[in-house]
Amino acid sequence: MNIWNKYHQSFLSLSLAALLCFTFLISSADVKASNKSTSKKTIESSVIKKTLSVKKAKNQKTSNQKMKKIKKLNLNAWKVSYNWNGTSEMEKKKGMLVIKNTEFNHACYTQTVSVKPHTNYRIRALVRVDNYKQGKQNPGGVTVGYGDPSKYACLENDFITSNKWKQSEAWFCSGKNKKVTLYVANGGFAAITKGTAYIKDIILEELDTNNKWNVLALIYKNIKTPTYQDSFSDTDVKELKTILEKVPDSFKRLSNKRMLINTMDIKVIDKPVKTISDSESAYAGTLTYGRGNDINFDQYLKGKDYNQIIIYAPTWKLVLQNDKKEQWGGLGGTYYRYKGRNIYTCIINIGPNVAGIPSVDIYGENYDSRICFIVHEMLHCVETNSRLRGYSDFTALHDGKDHGYVDSREVEWMDYYSDLMKDTIKSGAKGFYKTSFYVPHMPK
Repeated sequence: MNIWNKYHQSFLSLSLAALLCFTFLISSADVKASNKSTSKKTIESSVIKKTLSVKKAKNQKTSNQKMKKIKKLNLNAWKVSYNWNGTSEMEKKKGMLVIKNTEFNHACYTQTVSVKPHTNYRIRALVRVDNYKQGKQNPGGVTVGYGDPSKYACLENDFITSNKWKQSEAWFCSGKNKKVTLYVANGGFAAITKGTAYIKDIILEELDTNNKWNVLALIYKNIKTPTYQDSFSDTDVKELKTILEKVPDSFKRLSNKRMLINTMDIKVIDKPVKTISDSESAYAGTLTYGRGNDINFDQYLKGKDYNQIIIYAPTWKLVLQNDKKEQWGGLGGTYYRYKGRNIYTCIINIGPNVAGIPSVDIYGENYDSRICFIVHEMLHCVETNSRLRGYSDFTALHDGKDHGYVDSREVEWMDYYSDLMKDTIKSGAKGFYKTSFYVPHMPK
């Protein structure tokens, strides 16, 4: 009995020891698991913090980049530059410029700022007026801009005459310049006003640019004036759409991706155009467009980031009345002023042979030959863009013959156009620069 008790006690002791050991092992495993879980959470927390830190750094970098592109102009740096009849006064008041024309006048105040060459900018400000009157013959308004304020630089069509705060802005390229003159004006070149202009938050902003053009194509189907009538048929319109849809790929290949058409929006306008110019000097620019005319682009431009407008109209008989062999004429290199921006325009007056010759080989690749007149007129816009960017030594669009190229009635100088865009002209002459194709875009 004693032996059993002794054995029983030993067994209980061993069992208790085993239980304690097992409990210890479990506790130890729990601790390890807990430590592992804590360690995992710590690592996850560390990763999250690191990710947030990276995001914060990126956001800070983006914010810093944006800040570098935006400069608030010094209010005290504005000086009188042009005061047509001496009846304008300016003062700085509560963070604003206050320009008061006590009589009908045109007055500009300027400051010179440093810029990067070949770079696109916009100057913008919030403006409003009080006790304001416009000249009857030459109505002006409040505006901001760049250049010599006593000359054409102040020839604006975006004058603001509201007593509520509105944004005035002007886009420009610095060209070769490292410094440019900016202005604020109450009046306008050859335009006068009387009253007070308030101008605040005057900003100079560097714009993003690239070689991606956004194009708006407008097909005006009917021309009906007292002296001239013509229309595109439904078949003509269908053919024109087919041509326009091929433009992006054609520019991409012809320029070796130096000029890209990012968007091509096509709109057909059935409403008849009732006013055109019959002046021979107008040549291809027979369509009169802009505010107050039958052709008003503003309704299509609001909120859009277009760089180019192409206008089609059946006015070939009027334009080419002295050359019956031709079936089209055009005018390119001009621009339409919209809210301080210059949007390039080209007018193409086309005749009944819209179908033309549908294909041609250039440098081993096949193109729709009807593209040639679009390419030609848009390249006039590239010429203008190049000059505004400060380049002047490139070869002119009409000089292909001087450099060994032959004009073809079907495709004009398409091989020359391609070499001009790629800067590979046969004679070694300078073609377009890579940044000749760069256009500014609306800030996001």
